[in-house]
Amino acid sequence: KLPGSRNLIDPMRMRVDRHDVYPKPDLDGGYLGDGYPLCSELPAQGFLARGARYIFLGSSSPESDVLVLSPESSLYRELCSDASCSTPMPSRELSATLACHGEECEVETLRAVKLPHGYYEYIPPACVHLFFFNGREIAQGNRRFSWKRSCANPEARVAGTSCCNTSVDPRQEARICGYHSERVRLATAETRCAKVGMEVCAERTTAGDCGFDDMYVWTPAACHVDIEVDPDGKVSSMLNTVTKQNKFTVGWLGSGFPRQKAGVCPTGCTPSGEACACTAVAETALVFDQVPGPAELLARLKIRTSPPTSPCAANCESAVGVRAYTTGAAIDESTVFEYEGRFFKNQEHVVRVGEFSFRNPPVFVQRADLRVRDALAEVESLLDHLFRHPNTPVFFARLLIQRLVTSNPSPRYIADVAEAFRSGTYAAPDPQQAASDVTAAPATSSGAYGDLAATVLAVLLHDEARGGGGEGEASPETSGALREPLLKVVHFLRAMEYVDDTGREVSLRDLSEVIGQFPYLSPSVFNYYLPDYKPDRFADGLAAPEFEIFTTPTAMSFLNGMMSLIQRGLGTCDDGFGMWSPNCKNGQLMLEDPGNPAEALAELDILLTGGRLSSREAIRKAYETAEEGEGFKAAQKAIIMTPEFHTLGEPLAAGPREHVAPEPVEEPRSYRAAVMLFFGGGADTFNMLVPLNCPLYEEYMQVRTDVALLPQQLHSITTTGQACGEFGIHSELSFVKELYDQKQAAFVSNVGALVEPLTKAQFNSGGASRCVGLFSHSDQQQAAQTLKCQVSGASPKGAGGRLADALG
Repeated sequence: KLPGSRNLIDPMRMRVDRHDVYPKPDLDGGYLGDGYPLCSELPAQGFLARGARYIFLGSSSPESDVLVLSPESSLYRELCSDASCSTPMPSRELSATLACHGEECEVETLRAVKLPHGYYEYIPPACVHLFFFNGREIAQGNRRFSWKRSCANPEARVAGTSCCNTSVDPRQEARICGYHSERVRLATAETRCAKVGMEVCAERTTAGDCGFDDMYVWTPAACHVDIEVDPDGKVSSMLNTVTKQNKFTVGWLGSGFPRQKAGVCPTGCTPSGEACACTAVAETALVFDQVPGPAELLARLKIRTSPPTSPCAANCESAVGVRAYTTGAAIDESTVFEYEGRFFKNQEHVVRVGEFSFRNPPVFVQRADLRVRDALAEVESLLDHLFRHPNTPVFFARLLIQRLVTSNPSPRYIADVAEAFRSGTYAAPDPQQAASDVTAAPATSSGAYGDLAATVLAVLLHDEARGGGGEGEASPETSGALREPLLKVVHFLRAMEYVDDTGREVSLRDLSEVIGQFPYLSPSVFNYYLPDYKPDRFADGLAAPEFEIFTTPTAMSFLNGMMSLIQRGLGTCDDGFGMWSPNCKNGQLMLEDPGNPAEALAELDILLTGGRLSSREAIRKAYETAEEGEGFKAAQKAIIMTPEFHTLGEPLAAGPREHVAPEPVEEPRSYRAAVMLFFGGGADTFNMLVPLNCPLYEEYMQVRTDVALLPQQLHSITTTGQACGEFGIHSELSFVKELYDQKQAAFVSNVGALVEPLTKAQFNSGGASRCVGLFSHSDQQQAAQTLKCQVSGASPKGAGGRLADALG
């Protein structure tokens, strides 16, 4: 967001430093990381295995830990497209497992490799870490070693190897790495140190090898992170003040969780406000002592693992059951189960909290090692989860129909398209046959869930899209949609065969403030308009999303720009849509005039309205009465004024508009007006109004940390009857301070939407009416505008509108 600008949205950028690293529940009572293997259990040297993927980064790498490949390496040869290794390949997937060479044999994994022509990033399989762990301390190397320490998961590759000979000569030390800045697990660091007769260093060292000065190295010191359990059973890590504020839901096993009774917490916990601060211990437990059934397996085992090396021991010939792989005769923690090609280790990861326990939640991103690739894997996991959700076919079907055919599809239309999405097939009817005599053509598309070919076919070839529909379904009065302004511009340019004078791509200026739309410049993350928006005069239950940006200014600006395009070509003159050019145009429309009204009208009707034009005589008259050589342009200008050009669906001509005599102008009189300024978007209200010189300010400073404001950065005001007698207004709001001192402004804080009085217990139990979309920004914004949060959408009028209706 640039100061004084509209939203600039780049959907391709991931800021991992701002990414939420906490466990995220899915919609099925589990976590987003369920179904993925633990990163600590991925096979060593997977970067050499068949199927390993590499992506070319360019002449530099964002990663500091890079392995420089030797020309003798098999991997080197695989990533080189020619003998000189000078031409990069965009990506590469290994077709066979390679033998390691030199340093490659000493490392567990890697992130990037260097070749003469540039860098490649290794894309490991998506994997997860356990959020809670029995930790070991990591410390920043060399001179910072005693300055900054953190508690890390010993199974995670987040720190380097620093070795010392503490028993013989503490001054004997070494940094060991397979390549520069290599991060390894604690066990790997201990093994490497043992090979040279040393141990992992507990104190600061002076060795400067391996590039560990600005990164963490392992230490032998144990550490643990306590947790806080709130009265609702939500958990937060007590690692620091930031993690303590981020509570999340966990799956408590058995009955109950630690909670205060008469101010006392269970064994292993101590009171912390209304919550209990507890010691947490991560454990691994055996789940099954015999081969489970498929339902039981999937209900208990959530973390996948790699295919086992041990032989199949049970149900080996079964095509539908659960197979077991074990090294011994008994089913134990090392046993691996297979079901439908997926492998699960016979272990359950839990966190013990005194006599209680909960499942240890998986996460993709580690706080100790923030990686863009891990954050992207989490986003992909979310998309996969939503894609497979049973509501997705219906949700997607409705929105796609709205975009392509009609704003108000019937339930049958939505159901048919949803079924095509779900089944991946659609029996396309013959469009040449009458709607009453449609015979199914061969099924089209792949048969895979979510097949877009089948889905789009169902949208476009459904009888409702072609003017049909049964009793009680969509009618001509409720069918159709207003077209998006940018699509109308692009449609017109393509249909009229626009050509740039210099052969460039089409260049449009920023039209977001002109027609209400422009690529990557939606006013917020909620797109240009909401899918359930409807104008005030529309009947209840009807939506017209595109009307949200169809305002008088945008409608007039659209017509002005189109007139300029037709008359002059694409440029800036006469409020045109193009970029500046010395002669007012960068290109022009090349479709030629057929030379007579009938042919011109027929061609424009097909190209611009799909053969739906109803006011043909008016268009013909515009063509025939235009100045010589201007008839085709006159017809184009007339057609862009027709409802058929601006809408989808069948036009419903209502005839000439009745003349309504204007009301007599009354003499002006004095009046009072209530003006409400609604500031759309987000506001940091915690820095707009800040408590001062009271305990709340200390809490504010603790929670807001580096974004907190100091008293000298605020305009002080005083009040009575509040938790604090002094507050501070943000320094940029000096005019609000003046109005407050003049008793012309007041703050109403801690307010929100309610249908009726509601307690926290009622909210959790669902015992009272609640607002629609309580945790949705767009829904709550509409609730603030309509003051009727129990009704979805913008159909209820606001308080001002209802007052005006009541007053007549």
